[in-house]
This record gives sequence, C-alpha cells and structure tokens, in this order.
Amino acid sequence: MNLKDVSESCEFSATCTSTKQKPAEKPNMSKISDANKAAITSLKRQLDNSEAEHNTMTLVEKAKDQARRCTNCHETGNKADGNKNNQPCAKLPCMSISSCCQVDKHPEYTIEKRRKQREVGQLKQKMKKMTEVQKMLETYTLTRKNDFISNMKERLRATNPRKYIDSSILMRDLFALNVF
Repeated sequence: MNLKDVSESCEFSATCTSTKQKPAEKPNMSKISDANKAAITSLKRQLDNSEAEHNTMTLVEKAKDQARRCTNCHETGNKADGNKNNQPCAKLPCMSISSCCQVDKHPEYTIEKRRKQREVGQLKQKMKKMTEVQKMLETYTLTRKNDFISNMKERLRATNPRKYIDSSILMRDLFALNVF
C-alpha cells in the first residue's frame, strides 16, 4: 500500500488531517467560450459607462470667450470693475466647472477628462482583443468538431482501454483508420 492509497482511504479525523479533493475538471471549449462572451459583455458595459461619463464631461464645456475673467470667481467683468487697486475678490471662489463652464480655469477637469479618454481607449483595445479571441475560439471549435482524430480518439480508447493505455498505439490505429 503506497502513500497515495493511504491518503485516499483516509477519512477526516483527529489522526489524519488530509481531505480527499475532487480532481480538477478539464476546461471545455464551450465553457471557455461562454466565459469569454461574459467578459465581452462586461467590457461592453464598462465601455458604455465610460463613454457616457466622458460625453457628459464634454457637454459642460463652453468655448473660451475673450472677456477677462476673475481668477477667484471666474466671472466676466469682475476683474475690471470689482477687483480694482489689487483688492481681493469679495465673491465666493469657483468650486467646479459646472458653475463657470471654463475649462482653462479648472486644470483638474482637464486631467480627469484625459484620464477618461485614456480609459475609453484602453477599454476599446481590450474589447477588440476579446472579440478577436472569441472569433478564434469559434473558428477553432468549428474545425475541432469536424476533426476525425479528435472525435475518434476517445471513442477508440473506450472500446479497448487496456490496449490504448499507450498513446502511441492509439495514434497508430487512428492514422490507420484515417487512411480508409
């Protein structure tokens, strides 16, 4: 009795702490394809969300006008009228681009916009790669279904398991069958 037999016959108890594990399943092409399709739909959802966020960011922007703007509240005319003699602006400072719509006054907005553009581009590249992989998987499964050797290998092995333990004998017989 070898160590493998002992570990398999051993039940979980105080003297034996190992548990019998199930053998890992072989990945099936349909499972891989389904997982890839799920990943593609998830990526598509992320891409749609990122594009929507990027589009809403660009809707807030206004074209840069020629009027002088206050550096504090970002309002036009304030620089000339209420901000004379180097007195500080009495109004509340502009907190976000949604209040003044001036991109050049909010560098954090341009940084965020560039980050979103990069994210959208990366998601598009990922999406393109995933769809290419999916197409390759589909073409592979179509050719695999029509492949004589792959279809007959398991059937021939099931007819005589003792004889076909050695894979070289199995392949020899498969090639002999394939000729006919």
